[in-house]
Amino acid sequence: MRIPLVILLLTTVPLIGTASFTGHSDPFSLTISTKDATVKSGAEVRIAITLTNTSNNDLAFFNTSRECDYSVWIRDADGKLVADTEHKRKLRCSGGNTLNANILVRLKAQESIKEEMVVSDLGDMTIPGTYSIQVIRKIPRISQDFIKSNIINVSVTE
Repeated sequence: MRIPLVILLLTTVPLIGTASFTGHSDPFSLTISTKDATVKSGAEVRIAITLTNTSNNDLAFFNTSRECDYSVWIRDADGKLVADTEHKRKLRCSGGNTLNANILVRLKAQESIKEEMVVSDLGDMTIPGTYSIQVIRKIPRISQDFIKSNIINVSVTE
């Protein structure tokens, strides 16, 4: 009974995350938004991330954790990347971090998933001012390049 199971795994696992894409259009898009465009210094800055399968094919890929699956670019009013928080510096997104899950996500053509992330846990947004936020993601065997989201602005007040 073990041989058929191994053959089944060997024939199905390589299909995860693969699809045939022609042309140069991205297989998925990222859109971010926030309910709170203005927050007080020290408050959480929470964003919603929508990942949409923009291809004509079904996609299958693994999510581990939002903080590792997505890179977050937070820039101050001068366009400079903000300092990483201690929390972000302690993240171990590669190298066998046992705290991350491996959740299989399947998206049909034009289907979306929505996730939330607290971006103030990753970048220092405690100084009052306006910050621009953008997320990027690359899904192995699906996207050759990093896919960028739209940019949103959040104002931090005293």
